[in-house]
Amino acid sequence: MHLPNTGSLVTRSWNDTPIARRTTDGYVNATAMCKANGKRWSDYRESDRCQQYLDALEAETGISGFDLIQSSRGGTGSLTMVHPQVAVDLARWISAPFAVWMDGWFLEGFERVSHVRDTQPVLSPEQQKLEWLMGFCSKWQVQLDARDMLHIKEHARSLALPPAGQGQTVFNDYPVSRLVQDLFGVVLSNAKYSTIGRLLAKMWRAEHNGENPPRHDQYVDGACRAVAHYPREWAEPALKVLQKENPTLFQR
Repeated sequence: MHLPNTGSLVTRSWNDTPIARRTTDGYVNATAMCKANGKRWSDYRESDRCQQYLDALEAETGISGFDLIQSSRGGTGSLTMVHPQVAVDLARWISAPFAVWMDGWFLEGFERVSHVRDTQPVLSPEQQKLEWLMGFCSKWQVQLDARDMLHIKEHARSLALPPAGQGQTVFNDYPVSRLVQDLFGVVLSNAKYSTIGRLLAKMWRAEHNGENPPRHDQYVDGACRAVAHYPREWAEPALKVLQKENPTLFQR
């Protein structure tokens, strides 16, 4: 029996039942999902639908079915944590209203409420390219996976930001990757972003009485993860210091 790692959790409640999700990998408490809706996990797990989905997901991700579903049994009963994509399918099996609610939870941190304009804004060339891309995908039924959608959302968000000094925006802090790309004009490997992120977080804690940098949910590697974000006015000078100390770290 694979013992699920509880790790750091965030919870939301449905029908007064708390449902936990791990921040480290996005795995969701499937036992609680079913309990909140008067369903039995075993009914879903034993269905052809579930097995077909697990087979397809294992083939696509390379994650074994043993790791897609992590179950344990203890003194308080059984606990099953499932991969976020399995959680999405489980929610759809349970009910449409619950699936919509789960979608909203998973998309927190991406969806921003924008003010409705009375007039149609003039699109920049980059915005026109993005609009063309989405139209092309729709017309030719091009399937976009979770990673594709993340890149598109991040690009759309960058296009929504006004130039410096030209108005307010709801986005007032940024992830390391965005800051590095804007400041130095380079796209680095995930390993280098991770190293820079650790150094930047260390500098932040040193200047903020040991407090960790603010974090927001982002969809990373198939799961919603808490990613450190920094105010641009603080991060850019700090990044310049790091770049001066270790220039090769900021080279492709």
